[in-house]
Parts: sequence; structure tokens; C-alpha cells
Amino acid sequence: MIDRKDLLIFSFIVLAFFAACSVSLGPEAEDKKYYVLESDHAGLVKFGQPLEQNLRVRETEAGRFVNSQRIIFSKNDRSRGYYQFAYWVDPPPKRIGMLLESYLERVGIFSAVFRESSGVPADFELRTEILDFRHHIASSPGEVVVSINAELVSLVDREIVAKKNFTVSKDVADFNAEGAIEAFSLASNEVLSLISTWVGSQFSRTSLPSRAQGLLIETDQKL
Repeated sequence: MIDRKDLLIFSFIVLAFFAACSVSLGPEAEDKKYYVLESDHAGLVKFGQPLEQNLRVRETEAGRFVNSQRIIFSKNDRSRGYYQFAYWVDPPPKRIGMLLESYLERVGIFSAVFRESSGVPADFELRTEILDFRHHIASSPGEVVVSINAELVSLVDREIVAKKNFTVSKDVADFNAEGAIEAFSLASNEVLSLISTWVGSQFSRTSLPSRAQGLLIETDQKL
């Protein structure tokens, strides 16, 4: 039978063990850093008189590796790795969707721009998919590549108005997470600016086509 003294000693040992564990986890938690993909609307050109129609921005799609808070690096197309203590505040698809809505609102092409989650009926829908969002490290310090497919759809007749790929690469200044984050922000903002301008160009020839002027399937764009 365990007496009171032995029970107190055992309880003290257990408490000391868990206290030591919590202390040992502290430095690792403090080392974690979270980064925001920053926006930069500098140089963005306004469309002019907005159209009467509105635009719905569909949630940006991506594969499971990109749709994560982990920041990806890669030596080649067959491998993937993550920065150990660096994370996105929002997964890239979520953040890109938010920024894209902001860009399109500022450009002023449509009477209103809103996200898919709003449930508001729309005349047009912009669909995007992230194909690449990596720090490529085949050579040091490497480069960041952001590649996004965009598709503009008329919801009136369910026709594809235009679709295009936008790929931008930016050199990384320093071979670390901070250097990669800066390059990610530069490349992402350039892609979003190009997409916004491209959407506006679909309506530059007429106030609004009844059938979106047919199909304007464009070739890929890589910078």
C-alpha cells in the first residue's frame, strides 16, 4: 500500500516531468515565424468607366502541397521540401483570392466585384488555379516561380470568354525564408496585376457583348 509520503513524492516527480517538457517546447515555438503575402498596387492602371455588369471571383484552386501554410522549396520537379520554421499566415490559394479581388476592385472594370462565398448573382466569373508556387533552389540562392491559370467565364450563357496562363519568376536575394518571401510577394503582385489588366482587355472593344464576343482563347504568357 502506498503511503501519503510516497504519493506526494510521486506527484512531485510527475509535475516536474511535465514542467520540463513544456519548457523544452518553448524555444521551438518561439522559432516559428508567420509571413503574410503583401499586396502592392503601385502602377495599377484604372479601367475607366466601370461596366454595368459585375464579377464573381471564384475561390482559387491549388494542389495539396500549395494549399497549405507551409512554404515550399524544390531542387527539381520531382522533389518538394518545406521551410522548417516558416509558415504562411494564410495558405497561398486563400491569400491570392483575397488579393485578386482587391486588385480587380481597384482597377474598376465592373460595377461590383465579390467573392464566391457571398452568394450574390453575377454576370461573369473569374476562375484561377495556382500551378506553381515554389522557391526553386537548383542553384543558390535560387528563384521564386508563381504560375496561375486564369479563366473568365460568362455566367449568362456559360461560355468561356478567355483563358490564359501567367507565370512570373523572381530572383531570391538571400538563400533563406525571408529572401523567398520577398520574391514571392514581388512575383505574386506582378501576376495579379497582369491578370487584372488582361480581364479589362476583354472588354476594351465594346461596352459589353451579348455573347461575350465568342471565345477568346489566348496563348500562355510567361515572363
